Amino acid sequence: MIAGWRFEVLRLAWGSLRANALRGALTVLGIVIGISSVVGMVSLVEGLRASIEAQIDSLGSETITVSRFSSFTASPPDSLRRRKYFTDRDAEELLGSCPSLLGVTASVKARQRLAFRGEQSGQTDVVGVDAHYVTVFSRTLDAGRSFTPAEHRSGVRAAILGADVVEELFAGVDPVGQRVGLGGQRFEVVGVLSERGSLLGQSLDREVLVPRVALERYFGSSRPRIEIAARAAPGRLQRAVEEMTDSLRRTRRLRPAQENDFVLETQESLRNLTRQVAGGVFAVVVAVASVALLVGGIGVMNVMLVSVTERTREIGVRKALGATREQILAQFLAEAVALTGAGGALGILLGVLAGFLIDLATPIPSRVPLWTYLAAFGVSAGVGLFFGSWPAYRASRLDPVAALRHE
Repeated sequence: MIAGWRFEVLRLAWGSLRANALRGALTVLGIVIGISSVVGMVSLVEGLRASIEAQIDSLGSETITVSRFSSFTASPPDSLRRRKYFTDRDAEELLGSCPSLLGVTASVKARQRLAFRGEQSGQTDVVGVDAHYVTVFSRTLDAGRSFTPAEHRSGVRAAILGADVVEELFAGVDPVGQRVGLGGQRFEVVGVLSERGSLLGQSLDREVLVPRVALERYFGSSRPRIEIAARAAPGRLQRAVEEMTDSLRRTRRLRPAQENDFVLETQESLRNLTRQVAGGVFAVVVAVASVALLVGGIGVMNVMLVSVTERTREIGVRKALGATREQILAQFLAEAVALTGAGGALGILLGVLAGFLIDLATPIPSRVPLWTYLAAFGVSAGVGLFFGSWPAYRASRLDPVAALRHE
């Protein structure tokens, strides 16, 4: 019997919404805008975070990169830009004074075009590496081999190509053993790097590795900008960070009161920074969307109060026929929740669609976790429950005799 009247309440609520479909659609416009904004932005933020974390994971859990300032500093102030670049002495001291490290690499970059059989590539990162580079960054090869110690020492003209360079210049041709033009020099291809993918639309596979001695000999400057990274022994990452901090402070001659003019970034620290940035963006989106939800909720309350006034006689008839206050209350609450729930469902659909379209049109990926759907629908239903409570309470408290006399 109880289940029967509850079903009847839902049926009546649905019938009322269908009878005023246009008014209901306009009423929940704020709910639709708020929910679609949140879902759309969450899909982009989550997709971006997952993409960045995948690239961070590819570094290896024991890899430590040394930077002048954080990787997430989009527009570094002059105080950070003026920080000294790193030197070979910094790298040598790290390797000699940090027992928790398995290896330290100091690399140098240049930008060049490659040529092969009349074809020319776009501008490509040419990385001059030492013997520890591949190990420190956990790089693997799909074909060929790495450089030998003798090749590193002598600076022989040998190259290991990234996947994009191979695809651009060697369609249908095995690149290993071929010679490519690089900055006016001929380099023999000895290996092909495994593909890493892209980040924010920028390919991570448009690169060429050459022995650092060769890069400095043919393309280097008198003051190369050295990039340092290290690999900690298993289980000694935190100790390695402490040792590296002490070593770099000594070689960069920082006084005890001075702050570090460098940043050590590990897989976990980069992941935490990614989560902080994503959390900050999400908080802003929620704050903006809350305004739309508040406006939508006030609209729902207003239209429900109008509905109570319009249906006063109907309420009186139902009470005269035996409907209880609880049943009247439940009916109007069900109408409010159904109204905002429908708006929430439409908002979820539009948000997912917006994320999908942006995914197709831009390099920003889209990813909607399950909790987003549940939270969005729960919030929209909660808005209806909260803002529909007062109109529903007023309807349930109407005196049946006075209601029947209402014109």
